[in-house]
Amino acid sequence: MPTLNRPRKVGGPSLGCRVNATLSLVPGTATPPTSLAVYAYGGFHQYSDEVYGDLNRVALGALHWEPLADITMDSELPARYDHSTVLWRDRVLVVFGGHDVDGHALADVILIDLHSAHAGGDRAVRWRFARCHGVPPKGRAKHAAAIIDDMLYVSGGYDRVDGSVVVFDDLCRLNLLTGEWLEPVPFTSRYSHQLLVCGDGRLLAYGGYNAEMEPLSELAFFNPSLSATAAAAAAAAAAATSTLASGDMHFAGIFGDRLVVLVTRCVSSGHSDLVGLWSMDLPRLVWRRHAEADELAEQLAAGSWHYCVPSREGDRWWLFGAAENTDAEEYLGTVVELDLREHGVLPMPPSDIGDNLIRYRRRRRRRKRTGGSGGDTAMEGQTVSFRVHRCIIASRWPHFANMLASDTLESTR
Repeated sequence: MPTLNRPRKVGGPSLGCRVNATLSLVPGTATPPTSLAVYAYGGFHQYSDEVYGDLNRVALGALHWEPLADITMDSELPARYDHSTVLWRDRVLVVFGGHDVDGHALADVILIDLHSAHAGGDRAVRWRFARCHGVPPKGRAKHAAAIIDDMLYVSGGYDRVDGSVVVFDDLCRLNLLTGEWLEPVPFTSRYSHQLLVCGDGRLLAYGGYNAEMEPLSELAFFNPSLSATAAAAAAAAAAATSTLASGDMHFAGIFGDRLVVLVTRCVSSGHSDLVGLWSMDLPRLVWRRHAEADELAEQLAAGSWHYCVPSREGDRWWLFGAAENTDAEEYLGTVVELDLREHGVLPMPPSDIGDNLIRYRRRRRRRKRTGGSGGDTAMEGQTVSFRVHRCIIASRWPHFANMLASDTLESTR
């Protein structure tokens, strides 16, 4: 059985029992590359309700939290929670929405430039409010966001209007290059969910709750390459696949053609049969619970895990929380690295038959052969025979391709 990497203590200033903050993984940008680092922004104290506006960084090599200061404005970064933060072009954190210190839902966009802090090792960052125009979205919190090709997508979320909870069912789009909010398109009504980018470029909304606070049990897809109308229609047609609905802690990510979900125990609800590691084959929409799920769940039960940060490739996850043998109120005080490959999550590589055929045709054009044809070849078995075009065989079987290139008698039959 694969063993879970040993949980490691994170040093530096204590971030306490901070909830509803955002954690973002930022790759190294210096030469030589610096260590991967995680940036934590905002959130509020679990018990005192103090709302934070600080930005903290931990290098995954050194494992030492350090606060970052802004050098842009006299005031500090705005305090907020229930917001979204997405990394753009490896150097800018794009923050949208959330709640302010008074609990009001926000609809502003903050751009935090990490270049000096991350590449140069400085502890100062520059930030500003983005100047936006177009059709601005309504203020919201507990939404989900993702970036594809310089476009920020904001899905769902909720707000309180006259004492009632309003859950949004739209997908808002902001062109980060021009600052224009485009007309929102219908998508899926949910909050506290995740918006993931699939390998084929589609957006996938996973998990979350409806207005009645019931866990949702379907996936919703959106294809940005289609027109807004066609994409909305396709999203409505695809949102019918059963998923893992429970009140436990769900961490989800995309690894190749797999949707990977780690379900950990929730302190408030106790143990669940869904606790463990799951993956869905997205082309076939089939769930699989991995054989090591029970053992992995038992290992993770030694602590409570509140945040998850996946790598860009999706093969490694870092869980932040509190280990059982340390201070249980340090929600960002312990980190454990999870290698999905070691736990049986292996994406199916895309078929390369098209590339093989292209390479084979190029080789044929380079050769000036005088004999042979590009016709079919008989494949004979014990009882039946069938015909296969020789370029198919040559592209998949190097020995056959070499035989054709030899111009021998056998190659012309």
